[in-house]
Amino acid sequence: MKKVLILFLLAFPVFLNSCLPSDSDDDEIEKDVASLYIGTWNVYEPDKKLNYKVTIDRHENSYTEIILQNFADLGGSVIGSCTETTFTISTQDIGENYSVEGVGHYVDKNKLTVNYSLSDGIDLETYEATFTK
Repeated sequence: MKKVLILFLLAFPVFLNSCLPSDSDDDEIEKDVASLYIGTWNVYEPDKKLNYKVTIDRHENSYTEIILQNFADLGGSVIGSCTETTFTISTQDIGENYSVEGVGHYVDKNKLTVNYSLSDGIDLETYEATFTK
């Protein structure tokens, strides 16, 4: 009987420790910054006096990459790499004969601001857009 009690007392701390959340669980939660941006956004671009919608989804189950569909109202999609405060669109082709790059800033759960440049291979124009929910 004493052997069973000693075995129980030795095994109990191990069992108790296995019930506690691990550091890796906390790391995964902190890294899921893509969830801040996911949703359908109403976009306004004052320079073009243009309103349209952009849908942002998670890119291939990534915690840090997003897909922006209908970006710049060109119907195509671009991929952004994000942090808790910004997302970056590296130079990518979008639509017919256009390339785009830019940076977006997370203001709050209902607002993003995006500065981007759009090139058709000849002209390069810069724009500012406000995304709201």
